[in-house]
Amino acid sequence: MTVAPYIKIAVISDLHCQKEENSSKVTRLHTQLLDNPITSNPVESLKKMIAEEEKKVDYFLVLGDVTDKADLDGFVLGIKFIKELFITLDAKKLIYAVGNHDMYRKTGDESIDQQIQDSEYMMKRTNGFPFLFKDESVENLEKDFWTDKYCVYEDDKSIFFILNTSCFMGDTKSLNPLIIDETLYEKIKIKLTNYKSNNKVKLAICHHHPIQHSDINDKYKSLDCITRADKLLELLTENNFTLYMHGHKHFPRLKCDDNLPIFCSGSFSSLENTASFNESNTVHFINIYNNEQNNKYKGTIETWIYNCTSGWIKSTDLNVRFPTYTGFGVNLNIEDLTKRIYDHFYKEFEKTGSHDIYIPITYDRVINEFPDLEFLTPLQQKKFEEELYIYQIEFGRGKKTNKRTLQKTFSL
Repeated sequence: MTVAPYIKIAVISDLHCQKEENSSKVTRLHTQLLDNPITSNPVESLKKMIAEEEKKVDYFLVLGDVTDKADLDGFVLGIKFIKELFITLDAKKLIYAVGNHDMYRKTGDESIDQQIQDSEYMMKRTNGFPFLFKDESVENLEKDFWTDKYCVYEDDKSIFFILNTSCFMGDTKSLNPLIIDETLYEKIKIKLTNYKSNNKVKLAICHHHPIQHSDINDKYKSLDCITRADKLLELLTENNFTLYMHGHKHFPRLKCDDNLPIFCSGSFSSLENTASFNESNTVHFINIYNNEQNNKYKGTIETWIYNCTSGWIKSTDLNVRFPTYTGFGVNLNIEDLTKRIYDHFYKEFEKTGSHDIYIPITYDRVINEFPDLEFLTPLQQKKFEEELYIYQIEFGRGKKTNKRTLQKTFSL
């Protein structure tokens, strides 16, 4: 990709930072975590990777659950870690989603002082939460967010719709996320309609998932989907939103709902669910580009995983559950695309020969000729590989290089 991104975003979620004595089966981030060795500290390791890779972004998004079960010590430390990453990324704007674990839940057993405490008190008494902008006041934006449970922010390139899906979770009897009732729906509809004809990048963020997100063997159930989120998704689609991003579920995933990409970022450091399914902690870098074909936007997602011995790395496993490189925003006929690639690179070789040879084509060459390949979603990537197989073309890595290749065997 030679064209510069229109905007660049870093995304993490679900840190679940907490006291060390409670952390062994829950999170890698705790109150006695030391800086060295760097590879044993996800934050220090990420800062090192950011510096080495020269990662700079416009926006840094943290999609909720800074702490675990409203642990105050964990929240304070988690915010410290996040602000350090914000500086290292040289981001202009830091935006949080409110996680269910960031809410103080009343049990009825508290002291009088605790019982009258606001369930959002940790966040409201933290400078720079849920917004920290380098060159801009956020006082009015914060006021709208806490009062209305959502807000819309616009700058020179982007429009953010930020929704507080944890606002009902103030006591143990309120375990369900936000309900999109008629009143809230109408308010959001009026607000978003004002931006319908606006051609900026439109991004929606919250903590909870708007569509079902459960594991195939039913151990990782999806019981806390936003109620009537389908109505919200319809509004976002009607108003030409580019991407919906959320946390909460600790497995990363990218799905499309009526052409609206819905991206779950997985977990930055939680061990809950991830360890039992042999899944990795993740951090993502999203680049969004102009899509000249339809005056909309398309994007790529680069995913790094955490390794205790190596720090943050890009997976070389082509069969990993969530790919290292994926994309969104292009609507392609994969069968037609595969045929055009075959005709362009391989068709002439069929006219000769009598012995077997391999014809490898580097992926960079293919991308140069067919740039929209870089924006395929995971499902589109899978379909593409299936179509390549029909033409007896392997999609993998060259024998003497780590670069991705398309490779076909011919009897010449």
